[in-house]
Amino acid sequence: MGYYANKVFSKFTALDKERQPEDALMLGDPITDLTIAMEIDYFQLDRAEYFVPIVVKIPDRELALAKRFGAEHTLIDFVSEVKDTTSCMPVSNVRDKVDVKLSDATAAELARRPIEYNSAFTLFPGTYSIKFLARDDETGRIGTYQTTFTIPDLKKPPESVAR
Repeated sequence: MGYYANKVFSKFTALDKERQPEDALMLGDPITDLTIAMEIDYFQLDRAEYFVPIVVKIPDRELALAKRFGAEHTLIDFVSEVKDTTSCMPVSNVRDKVDVKLSDATAAELARRPIEYNSAFTLFPGTYSIKFLARDDETGRIGTYQTTFTIPDLKKPPESVAR
């Protein structure tokens, strides 16, 4: 029998760094080294489709470690997957990066408000699960937000309405 230890993030190759968020997204248990929160809403576009915007927030304190290491900026990698809960099939995904400056002036501004990331999907009525992952590319810390949400079919009358 041997011992296996995870590779230290500072020793990752470019390919390792590229694959790590996607591999972490597929894990059964979420990684919670980085605190993230999410807001989900929906707006009816037409009789069938809904616009589903999301806002992901990362508290300013989460970037303090990168700043402490002397970094002037950090990249935040975002990866997400939306699945239909009935079929368990992916229906939408996101892969994006945001460059965050960590200068003293920016740090003072970040202390007053979190980092926000906005994205959106177009979905049909139904119940979905979303798993959203953020990684600080300076420190390798990852956070996961996972939830289930329902897009109601607004063209159907509610069952509680008397006819």
